[in-house]
Amino acid sequence: MKAATWILVAHYSGAQIYETKPPKGKLVLLRVIPHPAGRMHNSDFEADRHGMVHDRIGWVGHPTRSEHDPRDQDVIRFAAELAAVLHDGWTRHDCERLVLVAEPGLLGHVRRALDDQTSARVVATLDKDLLCIDKNAMLQRLGELVGTLGKHPHAAH
Repeated sequence: MKAATWILVAHYSGAQIYETKPPKGKLVLLRVIPHPAGRMHNSDFEADRHGMVHDRIGWVGHPTRSEHDPRDQDVIRFAAELAAVLHDGWTRHDCERLVLVAEPGLLGHVRRALDDQTSARVVATLDKDLLCIDKNAMLQRLGELVGTLGKHPHAAH
């Protein structure tokens, strides 16, 4: 029996991991990963105040800036959490292949968070937010995506 394929379906406020095993290919929900902070705006985050810098005339109120705003930093942390779950899945031999489905910005962060060995197991991607549509429509779309893997086992969509 071939090993399972895990399908990560994610958006900013959470993710779900489905599993499918040959020959039937039925999708089974394995895990729900909530991320309520994904609904927050920058102003909702209780970030530290920007630091102050020393000017020629003493301490003045020129705020320093971070490279990423608090929401971006939170998305990067969430993507790293998802990448860790996927890494654990294949290292425990729970899955052999991975499919990533997420809204484009989050998908990019997840791909960057994957280590090389986990990334090598990604056989398809889809840059769509399927968690925002009807569950039956989402499962149908995932089934179609998984169905194409047998025909093109390493094709990215």
